[in-house]
Amino acid sequence: KLGILSYTYGLNGLDSLLTREERENMVNLIDRDLIREDILSVKEEEVDLVIAYMHWGNEYHSKSSQEQRELAEFLNHNGVDIVLGTHPHVIQEVEYISSETKKTLVVYSMGNFISNQRYDTMGVSATEDGMLVEIDVVKTLPDGPTYLSNVKFVPSWIQRVWQGNAYSYRILPVEAALAGDIDLELDPVTRDRLEKSLSDTINRLHN
Repeated sequence: KLGILSYTYGLNGLDSLLTREERENMVNLIDRDLIREDILSVKEEEVDLVIAYMHWGNEYHSKSSQEQRELAEFLNHNGVDIVLGTHPHVIQEVEYISSETKKTLVVYSMGNFISNQRYDTMGVSATEDGMLVEIDVVKTLPDGPTYLSNVKFVPSWIQRVWQGNAYSYRILPVEAALAGDIDLELDPVTRDRLEKSLSDTINRLHN
């Protein structure tokens, strides 16, 4: 039984178009008191695991900010098991945070999944990179602990191809594409960009 929560740092200025009631019904802004209350609320439902999706951080920064790290510590201390981050548009590092009562997997930013933010349009190749996060959750029956197992990161890359009168986008699992495991013919330029994407992703995950 999973408790899934989500919060954002802001609304790109569009919150001025909403009444307070509309905003509170539509989206959760990052507020520690609210987050603490929400975590207590889902725990009253006797969930096995709490997941927080966080729209946070600085755009195009490959390292998490001090604010992200402080929020991650806060989430850990309040009982969140998994933190999945978005917004920077580039991949950021992954770490485990441990306290006396909880170990939390924190993925600070999963990068871009599908986007037109790329080297061709921005001069930034890191915005072409993303990753899927695969996690096995093990529940010990009848009343033992629930824990994470086999955490796996699948690097992805956004391929853009002009077809007819519009661009077509395809999300490629990088390692499978390079190994020839999917039906795809790679030209030398695309292969070079995939290899760079994989190398950059590995470096960002561990630095």
